[in-house]
Amino acid sequence: MKKITTLVSVALIALGSYAQKGFNCNNCEVAPLAGKGNSPSEKALWDIQFDHAAGALPGRAGAYWTGTEFWISRWSNDSLFTVNNSGTVTASFKIAGITGVRGITGDGTSLYLATNSTTVYKVNPATKTLISTITVPAAARYITYDASLNGGAGGFYIGSFNSAITKCSMTGANLGSIAPGTHGLTGIYGLAYDNISTGGPYLWAYDQGGNGGQIVQLKLPAGTQTGLIHDATVDFPGIAGGLFIAQNIVPGKNTIGGIAQGVSLFGYELANPNANDAKMASLDIPKYAVNPSAVQIKGTIKNNGSNTITAMTIKWNDGSNTYTQNLTSLNIQAWQNYNFTHSTSLNITNTNTINVKVWVELAGDQDVTNDTMKTTVTGVAYVPQKRVFGEEATGTWCQWCPRGACFMDQMATDYPSTWVGAAVHNNDPMVVTAWDQGLGAFISGYPSGTVDRVNSDVDPSQFPAEYNVLINKVVPVAVDIKNISYNSVTKVVTFTVEGDFVAALTGNYKINAVITEDGVTGTTSAYNQANAYAGGGNGVMCGFESKPNPVPAAQMVYDHVGRALLDGFGGSSLPGSIPIGIQSKTYNYTVPSGVNVNKIHLVGMILDGSDGSILNCKASSVPTGVKEDINAQFDLNIYPNPSENNTAVTFFLPNNNNVKVEIYNIMGAVVKSQNLGNLNHGNHRVEFNVNDLENGLYFVNLTAGTRVISKKLTILK
Repeated sequence: MKKITTLVSVALIALGSYAQKGFNCNNCEVAPLAGKGNSPSEKALWDIQFDHAAGALPGRAGAYWTGTEFWISRWSNDSLFTVNNSGTVTASFKIAGITGVRGITGDGTSLYLATNSTTVYKVNPATKTLISTITVPAAARYITYDASLNGGAGGFYIGSFNSAITKCSMTGANLGSIAPGTHGLTGIYGLAYDNISTGGPYLWAYDQGGNGGQIVQLKLPAGTQTGLIHDATVDFPGIAGGLFIAQNIVPGKNTIGGIAQGVSLFGYELANPNANDAKMASLDIPKYAVNPSAVQIKGTIKNNGSNTITAMTIKWNDGSNTYTQNLTSLNIQAWQNYNFTHSTSLNITNTNTINVKVWVELAGDQDVTNDTMKTTVTGVAYVPQKRVFGEEATGTWCQWCPRGACFMDQMATDYPSTWVGAAVHNNDPMVVTAWDQGLGAFISGYPSGTVDRVNSDVDPSQFPAEYNVLINKVVPVAVDIKNISYNSVTKVVTFTVEGDFVAALTGNYKINAVITEDGVTGTTSAYNQANAYAGGGNGVMCGFESKPNPVPAAQMVYDHVGRALLDGFGGSSLPGSIPIGIQSKTYNYTVPSGVNVNKIHLVGMILDGSDGSILNCKASSVPTGVKEDINAQFDLNIYPNPSENNTAVTFFLPNNNNVKVEIYNIMGAVVKSQNLGNLNHGNHRVEFNVNDLENGLYFVNLTAGTRVISKKLTILK
């Protein structure tokens, strides 16, 4: 997208729009202010008990276990369902006067249904009829029953998204509240009371913040977070819905269950934690470091146990020696993190790769399987120029996506030579399906994105901070784009991506090229941009606050638009052992009708295939000087074309030059090649046997010195 007016400061933008995003989710109900937070996942407590897709069809959001069956509600109408323990829908019904149920709870006799209003409906689960209504002091999207409230007479916790969690009696009397600043959550959809777990009672919130589906533990009576957060999207990649706690759904087990909207009716085992458990949660050690240098051994340890950690030992090994640091006088509470820097650094003295193992030792640790993490550090001869690649998930339908356009423009303005951006569209005329699907694994809403494919679900307002961290990373490869040519007859751009490796590496490394375009416009309503900032009520946003909702296509110019992946989302593999020096690949891109070759950017990148991250990249435009039909100079011809068995390639050399002729398939792989060496000025001919090639479109590339000329070849048998 293109900025409409002068960019305002990051502080002003964030103030008016922090954490607003949209979800392209099939009939999900989504919090408008689902704030992004940390989303650590504690898998030790969360064994999956059941996963019933039938219970979570589109629009179904509320869920509760009655003791014999599940009750499921549809938030957008008056439909209710019962589901048995096997996940089969056993009934679909309606209760007169009740519609839009989001939250369901029970007291062992009756059910209580919340509809995001100040009326709670008391229902007989056996007859499926309304008993009475209760007027409550706040709108109740979620509701959970607590028998201990109101002096043991019972009551409810109610609320909606980022509101206070209000306590009320069974008759609706206000018993106080937990302020938003105390619970710290911005997208609560489901809430469940827990008097089962050791150390309770607790509330568990199913929150649409973070990755869109976090289950967060709050300690009662204060309602503060304990630090125990489970990212349910790892198992059930849907938006948070209702939540409940039950016993004996699985005989002899406790369950915390809910609905990931449109994905699953699920249940986890609600188990008590170990008393003593130190977990090596993460390492902060660079994978590459300049030779010579000293690398600090840093990381984070999490207390996964219920007992406070007062002493522990951190050790690391470089394959030859072990280095020990004893830590005492600590006070690491349950579920809290401890950041460490070991007293001994790793000395880099060559360009070899060193295997590093780091672990924690805790007296009485009841789970030693999570104590250790490993990494590698490779010395590099010098530090290549680093560039950062940002991908923003956007769509014309997305009302908050003007924020993405704003920050993408700001990054391009502030860091023109070291930031490369791509706006990856979803469900609009500019979508590239493979790119949209690939990026989908990194995000939970729109606008969102990833930077160097290192961190997931990065809000565009966080792009500057992410850039400032990643731009200082030491990487083992410089990236360049060379030999750019454009054939105006065939509309083919040919270019070579080069990775200049400054260290010998062994592993899974990949190369890729993508295309972006600036100045994209459209004339249909599909190019209208939804705009939540219209009128200024949601803050200042690069002039979008002065534009209507939607912004008409005639007023929209889209920049940074992702147009093509030339080697898929993940790239193609380089050799398993890479020596110091250049690895390269030549790409052909046929410019489609409607794409302006003068506005496209050729982006080359090298990736670490072990985790999919982008090590380095570079963007180039198609230079004006090569937008001529250089094929006329070289008189490149192919005959016969289409070809069946043999084909001849003829060409004219204006000057003596080294010549190579290659045939590429549409995936960019070389399928035929002849290196002709140094040829004299004049006409030349080379023949290829193409009998072994499958029917389809290919490209013949003639490389003469630094010039590359391309022509299409069709194999038709």
